[in-house]
Amino acid sequence: MGNFVRMLIGHSRQLAYLKKAAANGMLGHAYLFEGPKRVGKMTAALEWASSFFPTSERGFVAALSHPDVIVLSRERHLAEEAEEQENTISI
Repeated sequence: MGNFVRMLIGHSRQLAYLKKAAANGMLGHAYLFEGPKRVGKMTAALEWASSFFPTSERGFVAALSHPDVIVLSRERHLAEEAEEQENTISI
């Protein structure tokens, strides 16, 4: 695992859990970062994910363009759905 040491304010308990899971070889196949808006969920998730990649690939993780990182979100789904509807012609 890479160096996941950036401190995210208000996330020390979550950071400790993730670090402990990694150190003990007890990582899950997926993690859900859930909570109120604008508290740093995406930042924490991307920092966590990027810590498993070489430095040269971390920019792709941050840009959500790395093929091994999948981000699921309701907002993203709704935006994609709206874009799809814009490109559809009803007859």
